Amino acid sequence: MQNSKYNILFVYEYSNESWSTPYSLMREFSTRGHNVVRHHLTNINVSNIVDSNPDILIVMDWKGIDIPDSVHDALNPSCYKIRECADTPQNYEAHLPYIKKYNLLLTPDYESCKKYKKASGSCIWFNHFADSSIHNPYDGNDNYPPVRSTRGQGGSELMDYLSATIPDKFINKNGLVGEEYGKFLGLSSIVLQNSRWKEITRRLFEGMACGKLVLTDRLPKETRIDYLFKENIDIVYYDNISDLVSKINYYLSPEGEIDRKYIAKNGYNKVMREHTQVNRVDDILNWYEIWKKDSL
Repeated sequence: MQNSKYNILFVYEYSNESWSTPYSLMREFSTRGHNVVRHHLTNINVSNIVDSNPDILIVMDWKGIDIPDSVHDALNPSCYKIRECADTPQNYEAHLPYIKKYNLLLTPDYESCKKYKKASGSCIWFNHFADSSIHNPYDGNDNYPPVRSTRGQGGSELMDYLSATIPDKFINKNGLVGEEYGKFLGLSSIVLQNSRWKEITRRLFEGMACGKLVLTDRLPKETRIDYLFKENIDIVYYDNISDLVSKINYYLSPEGEIDRKYIAKNGYNKVMREHTQVNRVDDILNWYEIWKKDSL
């Protein structure tokens, strides 16, 4: 059944992007020979939807916006409707008005998944992923410090502090997309994360796919981060600023290099095996095949 070719309709906010998570999934579907069409979430034409006759609709939203009811009504009942409720847990409430209009909900936050499932009956914990076409280890050097993040100045007090106190070791640079973003992480030694909402973020997966040690704030057990990655085996946590600086210094030191490369390799292998756009498209197609079979 996986050899069947389908009409896939993506709806999300976009503006001629060179890369995004929806674009990554679209490209994977297209590579496999599926017919992929996309529409802008806030500028969608009902007749175009009808003409595309989608087998699978994938709405990816983080703002709490949905396609109009007229579009829902125009879709063939045989269309499998998926909504990715992105930017959860912080935007959990924003998605609630729309969840019962879909056959399947996806969310990267485990606790939100439990609540959506209780409210709608159908939700899957849809982990973040890396795009293996741009998130890769790179050979060579650049002029940036070895510890890197892509939050940007002003987005984290902790990272602003590091930028001011250890500028020779840490840089926090945003506005990078596509291959430029991949190379920025791929030429580092350590990818640093500081979550806003104590949530699992895609930077963890992207940093690991670039073959780098990922150093992040300790996340709550409720996120199920331990289910995905093992501490000091695949990933390293810090508990406060002094702990963070100490670990940065250790993993950049000659004595810490072996441990850094060991953890980075484990994280890389796990992400490339389980958490790329290939895995996520496999999942979507499998869920659709099960739904289609059950609907007969």
